[in-house]
Amino acid sequence: MPDNDNLGGCVSLEKLFLEGNLFEGSIPSSLSSLRGLEALDLSDNNLSGGIPEFLVNFRGLKYLNLSFNDFEGVLPSEGVFKNASVMSDLGFHLPPHLEVQKEDKAAPPGLRGTIGYAPPEYGMGSELSTKGDVYSYDILLLEMFTGRRPTDERFKEGLSLHNFVKEALPDRLVEIIDPFLLQESVREGTTIENTPGADIMRSDRNLQGTNSIFELGLTCSADSPSERIDMSDVVTKLCYVQDKLLRPTRLQHGIQT
Repeated sequence: MPDNDNLGGCVSLEKLFLEGNLFEGSIPSSLSSLRGLEALDLSDNNLSGGIPEFLVNFRGLKYLNLSFNDFEGVLPSEGVFKNASVMSDLGFHLPPHLEVQKEDKAAPPGLRGTIGYAPPEYGMGSELSTKGDVYSYDILLLEMFTGRRPTDERFKEGLSLHNFVKEALPDRLVEIIDPFLLQESVREGTTIENTPGADIMRSDRNLQGTNSIFELGLTCSADSPSERIDMSDVVTKLCYVQDKLLRPTRLQHGIQT
């Protein structure tokens, strides 16, 4: 890692991008003073050890990417990690407003799961199933990448988060994606304004990956359980998308994947 004391002194720092630098060792404790961080990317290094507990106290953290390192131990369970699942380990965007409840006290008697996240078949009395888990997980996936809850007030009179995404792809991808995610494209030099959707997709690998994730989310949040793939396949596809996104950086450093 760079000079730890110097970094630790930057207490007003909001964004820290150190991906792809082949840093080794553990995440230094001096970074614990950077409590104003909104974005932290340490991906694609050779960092090891445990994920430090001080990250739990970074209340303003909106983006955390620790992927492609050699961390060990247990993932923290509070703060930005409170709602973590496979997604956090893969290093995807975790919006600060994201709250996934284990049960909904306002749900009608007999309704299984949380309103907005429970699959349609649960409302018809079906038993809990892994296909239902896939549905809930991928509604969450769509929420993470759009920044919109499935219970948003705009989703009524037949419009749902699923349909909202489906109607926008692929030409209007930029209109539905969480604005925070677009910052990554701007940071890498992609011009978004006044650019047709198809042209953006061809020129920006981040948007290509996001489109693939949206398509996965649509497939797995289909009304019919038979149309949803298994969770193991979901994870495989997500890993494939991530590997495709990070491959240019890894090849630049001579790392074979």
